[in-house]
Amino acid sequence: MKTYNAGGDYIYTASQILNPNISLHVLNNKELASRIYIYPNPTSNQFFIETNTNDKLSMDMFDATGKRILSQIIYGKTTMDARSLPDGIYTISIMGNDGVINKRLVIVR
Repeated sequence: MKTYNAGGDYIYTASQILNPNISLHVLNNKELASRIYIYPNPTSNQFFIETNTNDKLSMDMFDATGKRILSQIIYGKTTMDARSLPDGIYTISIMGNDGVINKRLVIVR
């Protein structure tokens, strides 16, 4: 399910926006962000994405131009290999039933 950032501190899912019969479930960005850890940041070889849930989450990684360079399903703690990626700032978008959160990752060598 694609999600939309409604601005401010809140996230709404597309089904909630498009279907007026569904009561709106609003999440605070800070609350959602506190459930996801990406470390070490900056990194050079590998990094970890850790969530405090065992739910399946969808992770997309984008380069500075907005091109998706990686897409993967993650669970709990996931090890990611960054050795093949050039130096730069990347956006990691993690989507689940509770919404979507975007975080930045810096790769330096």
